[in-house]
Amino acid sequence: MSSLAEIPVPAAVMANLRGYPHLAGIADEWRRSLPERAAQLCSDWQLELTGERLTGGFWSVLLGAHDERDDEVVLKLCADDVRLDAEAAALSAWANAPAVDLLAQTSGALLLARVRPGTELEHLGPVRLSRLLAELRCLADNDALIDWRGRVQNTVDRIPELAAAAGAPELAVDVQALGERVMEVGAELPVVVLHGDIHPANLLDQGGEAIVIDPYGIAGPWELDVANCAVNNEWRGLNVRERVLALAELTGADPDFTLTYARLYALLDGCYHIANRTEHVAHAAALLSFVAEH
Repeated sequence: MSSLAEIPVPAAVMANLRGYPHLAGIADEWRRSLPERAAQLCSDWQLELTGERLTGGFWSVLLGAHDERDDEVVLKLCADDVRLDAEAAALSAWANAPAVDLLAQTSGALLLARVRPGTELEHLGPVRLSRLLAELRCLADNDALIDWRGRVQNTVDRIPELAAAAGAPELAVDVQALGERVMEVGAELPVVVLHGDIHPANLLDQGGEAIVIDPYGIAGPWELDVANCAVNNEWRGLNVRERVLALAELTGADPDFTLTYARLYALLDGCYHIANRTEHVAHAAALLSFVAEH
């Protein structure tokens, strides 16, 4: 079935696109154009859609398909070309690393290998995650990657509104100074390819090995991914601070800078989940407790 009368787009994806000025004006037209676009890509890449819709996060639509060799593949459609270009740049840099294989790229679309069995890895411990991070570490040399400083500034800009919506505006009092400290220290560190969102849903099982999917594709200090990974992955018996320090030690990351960025990221993530009343409220409370301690 290489053509579809309609491709449903999750409400969360549309809400996310409409929340960004540069995408809000094209979101509805992008949604209407998806069937025609998918059909054209199937012709260009010799794909046969299976009718399966995969979970695609908050930015994209994922369609199951088979290629000309009958291998399972995933067609990823997104309205944000900058975001897709950054993801493709990261996956290209990780061609020999534990990341999903990028098979093809064009405007508004990526063709990815299917990860099997593809189950989420919710309980990876710090040792295994440190090894994964080490395998992904490589110098950034692609201009399509997102500059980490813009990512940090975006985080700083979003936190006051999210903290107010979460009922805790006082948490954002020193966020500007915190962001400035991250920028100042990070400017002295090597720039590598970063995933930017290493949580269990982006860690999939492929034949017993952990594979990362859906990277933001950022160029920045390695400590940002170490902190992100420690904040997002819970280990029994360790609180947030202990997780950050344990992973920093295992990876050789600067512990003080990793903690500083972890505080900024935890503040964003914690406020987001509470403000939006997601199912991760308990996790968010632990993050905000970590922020308040420092």
